[in-house]
Amino acid sequence: MFQELPKMKMPNGELVQSNAIKRLRDGAVVPFNVELPDYQEYLQWLAEGNEPLPADEPEGQENL
Repeated sequence: MFQELPKMKMPNGELVQSNAIKRLRDGAVVPFNVELPDYQEYLQWLAEGNEPLPADEPEGQENL
């Protein structure tokens, strides 16, 4: 199972989505890079109809 990473706040205040996903079985952060076997595993998991869990909201950022 996988989980989205929280959006990052840029110095200009803009929120941007991470270009990686967290693998829950071991806590590994898997970059979105088609050359990586771990990312290929994630794509296969998605193709099977799965969806990642939403990102945890960082404390103090619930109202961003």
